[in-house]
Amino acid sequence: MASKAVQLDELGSFVHEMESMLLRLKKGELAVDSHAVDLLLQCHDLLINWIERLHQNYQSTIEFLPLLLRLQNLKPKEPDLSVATPAAAMQGFHEFHDNPVPVQVVAAGHKDESLRVSLNRVDALVNDVGELVILQTVLRQNKHLIPSNLLQKTVDQLGKITRRIQESSMSLRMVPLQPTFQKMQRVVRDTSKSLGKDVVFHTSGEDIEMDKTVVDHLGDPLVHLIRNAVDHGIETPELRLKAGKPAQAHVWLTARHHAGRLVLEVRDDGDGLRVANIRKKALEKSIITEDALLSDAEIHQLIFEPGFSTKAQVTDVSGRGVGMDVVKTNICQLKGELQVDTVEGQGTCFRIILPLSLAIIDGMVVRLNETERYIVPLSQVHEIIEINAAEISLVGHRQNVMSLRGETIPLYHLDQILGHSVPSRHQSRGVAIISRINQKEYGFLAESIVSQQQVVIKKLGQDLKKISGISGSAILGDGKAALILDLEEIIERRSA
Repeated sequence: MASKAVQLDELGSFVHEMESMLLRLKKGELAVDSHAVDLLLQCHDLLINWIERLHQNYQSTIEFLPLLLRLQNLKPKEPDLSVATPAAAMQGFHEFHDNPVPVQVVAAGHKDESLRVSLNRVDALVNDVGELVILQTVLRQNKHLIPSNLLQKTVDQLGKITRRIQESSMSLRMVPLQPTFQKMQRVVRDTSKSLGKDVVFHTSGEDIEMDKTVVDHLGDPLVHLIRNAVDHGIETPELRLKAGKPAQAHVWLTARHHAGRLVLEVRDDGDGLRVANIRKKALEKSIITEDALLSDAEIHQLIFEPGFSTKAQVTDVSGRGVGMDVVKTNICQLKGELQVDTVEGQGTCFRIILPLSLAIIDGMVVRLNETERYIVPLSQVHEIIEINAAEISLVGHRQNVMSLRGETIPLYHLDQILGHSVPSRHQSRGVAIISRINQKEYGFLAESIVSQQQVVIKKLGQDLKKISGISGSAILGDGKAALILDLEEIIERRSA
């Protein structure tokens, strides 16, 4: 063995016993049950810890004898003497037959081969393609200046090829969600066992691909949501039986595409969010006042406040109040949205809505006055409404509001928020961009909508990074730069 060849005899002996166990499981000499899986997972954790210590000190060791003795003393599986029908014996499994299955022969020339490429090279390619998209957009918007019909058709054909190159280059950064989903299985197993709960974990959509940057930052939010579902959401078996539910609970992790974005859901069939408990804890922590009039949806959002937890006792799993606010912060950094749907006594669903890529977005170019143009991400636009002075009201001394299908929503002048002078003729007329943030609707007043187009996001310089409400910049079709607005950050800044 390789470990013994480099004088790691203890490690070699331990791994040898693990291999023997795996071989006995494969031959059917050992039962594949929860005890066997627990032992393998504990051995896996010990090996990782052991190797990390060896990286720091080649002479270091670890307490492995208890697990080694368990591996050596495994009892063989008792033979099943009962004669059962295949359907009864293999309930829940597919029945396989010995009928030969035709095998498709793939031609050698069509073999799907892979090549490892540095991520820096892929990023450089994506950046160059982004510049190509910008130049092609400039050509498309100015092709009417070209007198030759042939050249105009060539520009159109160049646009199609550019779009294909863009899609191909973006796909190089796409990775499947399956590895991330598989890690969550271990989280559910360990959390449920430590809490004495019987939880079945279901997944779907793990074959969906996303930008690697987004996937790399999804791990921590999903771990927090999964642990929250098992600990806070799922009741103990005794409480579930008392409520008329089966003792065995369920947690679902699903992924799907919707409207050009990725939707991840963490759902459980537990007790749901209790409005009375959340409000009581918020009052204790002085997050809200006694006379605060909040809807159920607004109370649900209180669980994302820093330091908030309804858990009375602090454990290794929860109760420290550092979970849900971290989730929301990480999702916002990915330009995503976090929603909550819950029914008391039936369960809770946390919904994460993310862009498929952080490099190119669909944007709406809006004009604030005669010279200023900005880009609003299409993912933050719920609808566009033409508005005039008669539809705008003033509440108090500063807050404008508008009526939307019988409901009053706040209305903000984008040019005032961004510090531009507002001519009187544009103060109360134009278009209202309706955005849904934290399940509430807000209106943002602009002069007009210029166009809708894909834009390549450019990072801001050090001097502009600190400006709130601005998430990046882009080059428009006429070659001029425009800033990309973050409407959610604008609302958070004004609510603070």
